[in-house]
Amino acid sequence: MKQFKFGLGIFLVFIVLGLGAVISSRLHTANADTVGTVGAVGAVSVKATHVPDPSSMFQGGTSYPDGVPAITPHVSSDNVAGAAFSQQDVTNFINAHGFPAGKPTDGTPLKATSIQFITAKQASDLMKGESIGRPDDALVCYVKLQGPFSLGAVSVPPGVTTTGNAPSGKMVFDATTGNLLVWGLDP
Repeated sequence: MKQFKFGLGIFLVFIVLGLGAVISSRLHTANADTVGTVGAVGAVSVKATHVPDPSSMFQGGTSYPDGVPAITPHVSSDNVAGAAFSQQDVTNFINAHGFPAGKPTDGTPLKATSIQFITAKQASDLMKGESIGRPDDALVCYVKLQGPFSLGAVSVPPGVTTTGNAPSGKMVFDATTGNLLVWGLDP
């Protein structure tokens, strides 16, 4: 029995070492791709190396988060140019699924006061610089909701407490996928 355990242990060590060698050689090969001579220092040539984007190695090259599936995209004459859904689809989604921060604290029905198809940059500006997670020129759907909403629904760092209500809430959807990208409250 001891020989079996020892043999199994040696086998596992070789597997771990082999995997480490394969991963190391792949990373070394990827980092050794030279782009060209950048300059020379004395007799030593300095070359720029290509370092692969880590997201392309592990996430298929995606540099922006997908968001959370929300509105089902479809073709309609009501859609804004470039958008895969309409303002009515946004209203229907809100009526069916609500707002992540919950219902207005005063008991009034959830109501969108503004639904706009704008660029991610414009939406970011409306959200006081919040990152939308898309290139500045990407088409998104910005939605402003009438509150008041409890600030208790917002995630905050440990030790920070929130009290009171926010007068309005905001949601931003990717205009081509319908995915919810970001939401927030106005303090």
